[in-house]
Amino acid sequence: METPVREDVPFPRLGDPAAQSREAVGTKAAALSALSAAGFPVPAGFVVTQAALQDNPAGTTLAERLRKAASTAGPGPFAVRSSAAAEDLPDASFAGMYESYLRVEIEDLSAAIEGCFRSAETDRVRAYQASVARRETAEAAGPADPSAPAAPPGPAMAVLVQQMVEPAAAGVAFTASPLTGARDEIVISAVSGLGEKLVSGVSTGEEWTVRHGRPHRTQGAGSVLTEPSALGAVRPLRRGWQFISAAHRTSSGRWTTPATS
Repeated sequence: METPVREDVPFPRLGDPAAQSREAVGTKAAALSALSAAGFPVPAGFVVTQAALQDNPAGTTLAERLRKAASTAGPGPFAVRSSAAAEDLPDASFAGMYESYLRVEIEDLSAAIEGCFRSAETDRVRAYQASVARRETAEAAGPADPSAPAAPPGPAMAVLVQQMVEPAAAGVAFTASPLTGARDEIVISAVSGLGEKLVSGVSTGEEWTVRHGRPHRTQGAGSVLTEPSALGAVRPLRRGWQFISAAHRTSSGRWTTPATS
């Protein structure tokens, strides 16, 4: 049975002010929404919050609401990903903790979104939350008390739905060296096609370091990126980082190079 939702709870679109509150829509969606509003090239999309899933028998079904929202984001297929307030932070990335669904057709959005929400209740997420809480306690007040109660669940999660992009190359870029913390280096890990095989650990990818505007390949054969394409990835990253760094504490991000025909 489909989950009924309230008619008066919108799905805020990326770029709307309602989709720029980290507490409401999570770190990932808020950052992408702010970038979209500022004119950066962000695939169109919208955010499904916990409030939109409240039980209301008199309302329309989730699938009906999603079809309407998706029509403003593009023809599909879509990428469906988590966006939590405690996610994508320097000390709590939650990388790989939640489920993501790619190439989702419009008729399958409801199931994918509910799958993302369910993944927030898994044992691995709870264990990661407890680990982060213990580390924060130890840093603030010395060793944690082993008899202390388990950490409470983290902030409510939202789900981000975006028009799917089929890239020539994709990956993860760090705006500071993950090894030394140097701010004059950008480190890029890239694979051909979708970046999912990189972030899932299936592939280590090709690695580039860009320092003072000069790209240098440190791993791989050079079949994924060239010096010009590595620099092409860095330019919007620098501008985007400068834009969001004051409001969103994050030191890495995903990027794609559009496929050409």
